[in-house]
Amino acid sequence: MDSHDAIREVGTHTQNILPEPSVTGSSDRVSPRHGRAEAWIQFNRKIVLEAVCFAYLGLGETEQAFAWFEQAYKEQSNILQFLKVHPFFDAVRGDPRFTDLVRRVGLA
Repeated sequence: MDSHDAIREVGTHTQNILPEPSVTGSSDRVSPRHGRAEAWIQFNRKIVLEAVCFAYLGLGETEQAFAWFEQAYKEQSNILQFLKVHPFFDAVRGDPRFTDLVRRVGLA
């Protein structure tokens, strides 16, 4: 398995590994420990999401990268605040989908 295969494997299975964001219910039904665990899951979910976006960009797989950008947009990922300035996005700046994403994020 080469690095491309490894990234595809991670991208394919990440959404099955990390649970979807959920409503935890009222505070009287959720222990403080559960709340911390939920926060940890959500924090790490965002890290994995960002890593997969950057990995696909690095591999030059723009279709996969844009699929993950859409997921980042849906989850309001912090990665989106760097769309206009981070050099990693240089390879896709000319793509109309990138221009649209920048507009939707509110950076246009």
